[in-house]
Amino acid sequence: MPYLECQNCGTVEYRGSVTPGAKLKYCSCCVREMQAEMFPDAFPKPKRPSGFHRGWKFMKVFVHENGTVYHKGVEQPKLKGTLPATPRKETKKDTRSKSQKRQDHQALLVNISKLKKQIKKEKRVTYRRKLESQLKKLSKQL
Repeated sequence: MPYLECQNCGTVEYRGSVTPGAKLKYCSCCVREMQAEMFPDAFPKPKRPSGFHRGWKFMKVFVHENGTVYHKGVEQPKLKGTLPATPRKETKKDTRSKSQKRQDHQALLVNISKLKKQIKKEKRVTYRRKLESQLKKLSKQL
């Protein structure tokens, strides 16, 4: 018998994944479902959007989509429905191609190495500090 049928759902699987003397089998999907029933805490359900966006507790005033007003994360029931909902700020996506990113990264590394050489050569402390501040700015961009 080269193939075995799942007892629960009836899907057919190749016998190579089964021990030689086995006559009964459950497929991996059915095993996962059984484990989820037996241990519900081990398989968390995916989070659904609740209308709260990141950092809403730290905002001075946040208005939920349903009209509930929050001041620094504390609900203000008296103000419910008095303010418009807080709009979401869209994050800017990096639209550069992979090669452009690599070129920019390489250019930063070249500038950093030049600055390090200048710092070693510089004897005046004030100029050295200016160069070091430029070096910090460039290293933050990496």
